[in-house]
Amino acid sequence: MVSEISEQLVGYLGPEGSFTQQAALQLFPAHQQGVRLVPISDIPLLFDQVATNAVQISIVPIRNSTNGYVQPTIDQLNKQSGSNKLIICGETSVKVSHCLAGKRKEETQQNPPTSKEYNFQHIKTLKTHPQAWTQCQRFLEQALPHTERQQADSTSQAAFEVSQDSLGISAAICSELAAKRWGLDILANNIQDDPDNETYFVVIRQRHGKVLVEPVGAVPLTESTSLLPVDLLTPNKLLDSS
Repeated sequence: MVSEISEQLVGYLGPEGSFTQQAALQLFPAHQQGVRLVPISDIPLLFDQVATNAVQISIVPIRNSTNGYVQPTIDQLNKQSGSNKLIICGETSVKVSHCLAGKRKEETQQNPPTSKEYNFQHIKTLKTHPQAWTQCQRFLEQALPHTERQQADSTSQAAFEVSQDSLGISAAICSELAAKRWGLDILANNIQDDPDNETYFVVIRQRHGKVLVEPVGAVPLTESTSLLPVDLLTPNKLLDSS
């Protein structure tokens, strides 16, 4: 016997401050009753959690306008494409605006300066998700060409790791949401190459699972507007939301 749920759990790729959390907040605004957003560590687990009803909905990144498809998501969609259990019930997008976040030196001004105004010499290590390197190439070449780079599982994970740096000599490429969540100073804003940089997300749920609260503003996924690669379109039971 399946127990009734009193609170809808919505999984997103964490930790807190990620662009996927921004997508989740668009779909399920903070003031909405009966919904709790749950950060989940990786994309395969997002699919597993919704398949086992540990969460009722998962928000998953699928494509970025600069980098293309998110391969772990495509791998999971391929894995699930013959299943009758999960469906894609909508899509949304988030404008990706990166910032450089870290610990500001005391003598700098309060307002976040541009890369031309700021001296980044105290930054010895730079952390972010691999996709962010290619989205911010021009800024990195101009402002931090010789800084050591370390990969993180997500931009928000990079922000968290930098927040643990007691020496203040590391920085993260992340969202402003992540910088604020982990108590970092914003050293430079809007450092992405493309001002129209955007990431697209799909909403995954069980076909016959109970959903207490529907996502706000989710666009129905159809073949004509699909974010999926052609070879995943048909036949694919994930696309049948009936």
